[in-house]
Amino acid sequence: MMNYREQVQRVLAMHHANSELGLAKSREQEDFVLYVGRVLTRNHIAFTWRLNADFDAEFRVNLGDLAHLRQIFDARQFQADDTHSWVLSSNLLDGVEVRFILETN
Repeated sequence: MMNYREQVQRVLAMHHANSELGLAKSREQEDFVLYVGRVLTRNHIAFTWRLNADFDAEFRVNLGDLAHLRQIFDARQFQADDTHSWVLSSNLLDGVEVRFILETN
């Protein structure tokens, strides 16, 4: 049976490992996230974005911009996740994607 300090060390090791995985994910997706931001800016689509606790990039855009987004991005890569959420996947990097949260203003 582990003592208290061993349990603390185990939990800290898990947090450290998760942080390292998140950092690796952030490096892997950085170019794609920056690319998406440039495309939105170039097309005059207002947005905010953030990384959530799992290092997933989320872009918040107006629901009224959905038709424009569907014109900009390839339909094979830009898919509805649910009513107010769409996912854009990279065609160059397997598993790299960003989520669009559609908001009503």
